[in-house]
Amino acid sequence: MLQDGPASIKTIRSSLNTTSSSILPQIKKLRDTGLVSKDDNGIYELTTEGYLIVENLTPFSLLLSIFNTDVSYWADRDLKSIPEDLVQRIGDLGDITLIEPDLDHMYDLQDELVENLRPSRHIMCLVSLFHPDYPDLYLSLARDNISLTLIITTSIFARMQIDYNEQMNNIMELENVVLFVCKDTIRPPFINVTDNFVYLSFFNKSGKYDHRDVMSYDKSALDWGKELFIYYRNLSEVIVN
Repeated sequence: MLQDGPASIKTIRSSLNTTSSSILPQIKKLRDTGLVSKDDNGIYELTTEGYLIVENLTPFSLLLSIFNTDVSYWADRDLKSIPEDLVQRIGDLGDITLIEPDLDHMYDLQDELVENLRPSRHIMCLVSLFHPDYPDLYLSLARDNISLTLIITTSIFARMQIDYNEQMNNIMELENVVLFVCKDTIRPPFINVTDNFVYLSFFNKSGKYDHRDVMSYDKSALDWGKELFIYYRNLSEVIVN
């Protein structure tokens, strides 16, 4: 809490929803260890040492929050294709929701994805998983005048050109769409980043997609997702109509 700035005991008590008798002994411990100081007006603030510790603890606490969502999920994710600096900051995904469809809807497009894409004005998507509804979905979004930057892996792009030629031609003709193709060997995750949410599908360590996805609305997650998307975009080749 003090990372946001100095505070009085009244503010601290209110913010932490506790009593003075409960919090004062803990503040004394922080003061005794040189992490918190108190001025003549009774205002508490972090010392330099306290500030540095809090700054370094924050990423760790975010990481713990991510893993606590489902330890087994993260233990089985293949993150080798993701840049190391982004892996180290994966806690930036923040307050994530783990999307796990029931058996009756295992192969449907997830409602959480479609419902959040519709109101978006800007979409960055990397298609590394094939679904027969994707061509119509992204064509529909683009026709709604949504700005769409689309990366498709080589094998999926080839399949869409053959099996969904009309939709792909229509997508490529729209001025609000920029299309890239990246090599399958890069093995990127499925990515959707918009102006209000990020939706990710990581492969498991067997290289398979197990229909378990993560979604977040946190701004730090949007920034993380954009950085990841831009990383793969820089490894991709733009398709000129």
